[in-house]
Amino acid sequence: MYRMALSAAVFLLLLAGCAAKKTPPPLADIHGTVLLDRTTPYPGARVLIEGHPLATTDADGKFTVTDVELPYRTVIEMGSTSFIVYDGLTTALPTFGPPFAVRGALLKGEVQGAAGGRDLAVSLASPAALGYDDLPPTIDPGPRLYSIDAKMLTPSATGRVYALEWTRDASGKVDAFTGYGTTAELLLADGDHLTGLDITLDPLPAAHDLQVSASAPSDYDVLGVITGVRPWPEDQLGLSLLTGFAPPPFPATVRAPHIPGARMMLELFVAEPGGSDIAGISWTSVPVIAPSASLTFPVPRPQPLGPADGATGVGAGGELSWTTSAGSLSMLQLTGDVMIFAYTNEPRFTLPDLSAFGADYGSAAVYTWKVYEFGLEGLTSTDALLESREAPQSGLLYALLAGKIFNERGGYFVTTPERTFTTP
Repeated sequence: MYRMALSAAVFLLLLAGCAAKKTPPPLADIHGTVLLDRTTPYPGARVLIEGHPLATTDADGKFTVTDVELPYRTVIEMGSTSFIVYDGLTTALPTFGPPFAVRGALLKGEVQGAAGGRDLAVSLASPAALGYDDLPPTIDPGPRLYSIDAKMLTPSATGRVYALEWTRDASGKVDAFTGYGTTAELLLADGDHLTGLDITLDPLPAAHDLQVSASAPSDYDVLGVITGVRPWPEDQLGLSLLTGFAPPPFPATVRAPHIPGARMMLELFVAEPGGSDIAGISWTSVPVIAPSASLTFPVPRPQPLGPADGATGVGAGGELSWTTSAGSLSMLQLTGDVMIFAYTNEPRFTLPDLSAFGADYGSAAVYTWKVYEFGLEGLTSTDALLESREAPQSGLLYALLAGKIFNERGGYFVTTPERTFTTP
């Protein structure tokens, strides 16, 4: 009996020993690159992979940190009090772009053949640039001047400027599309001020009614659907030529122009119940010849979980958390004495220690924070975010927030309510 008890005890100890042995996390040497745009190196950028000394990029924008536990978190200094964070990375070869476009060009020209009393929208489409101009109706017919402050993701880019004209009925709804045109292909360079980029409108008499249905979960009110047109190829970036707005109730009827190969963009705007501030946007596209389209906002609104609104004593090491939907990516925006944009796969974020940069969160400083949840094709991780040329980190977040959607494949973003906390 004694031997049996002893054997059992030894066996249990062996089991406990096996259970205590955890598989160590995988290690990798991280060879990273920081860019000012899609192609230009950012020398001298300071990068922190947590748990390791601060690194500085060389003349080619590159840095190396060895023996990094996976997954890892990277903090990049974008200014003395501005930082961008990527949480949950596993790639050994990350390439980091700026959170907003840093290059641009000014484009100006005339739209020839425009008529008085008609709306006109003008948009630049390009593989690496985008920009937009709305021209409200005028009384007098004749050439209309446009001006586009183009945002560029590379030092140079090709592109075309597109123009679409339409009339409205007495209720303000689009009645008929009357003209369409485009420039020849343009070559843009950072800092350019290009003039004389004229567009001649050709008649566009054909259009038809498109029936639109829209709905959302009970934690939203539907504000309405914005309609737009994308006449350029799918591989081009560009802000849709916005043509109208369909308020509830649905289904509603909107007009679609017969531009060969074009697609109608439909953007569903939602607010919290009883509110008027935009809580989220989802979008889809259909061929311009489609007879109908349906939009349903796909997810409930994410909610902040902690700390409580107005909490005090929150600083480096403090955790912010929120609800989120499966398959989404979150971007936390933190604003106060320092500003942080943080991308994460998880519904939580620990405030990083910024002392390696010579920065801190300040004493008794008030911060606001909110989270943007994204559902974009293929973007389910921060690794995928770094690899995507159409990701918000590539300088296009502002396009989403403005509601001028830049891709036609569908997606959504939605925000949490804003919360505050105070540092120790």
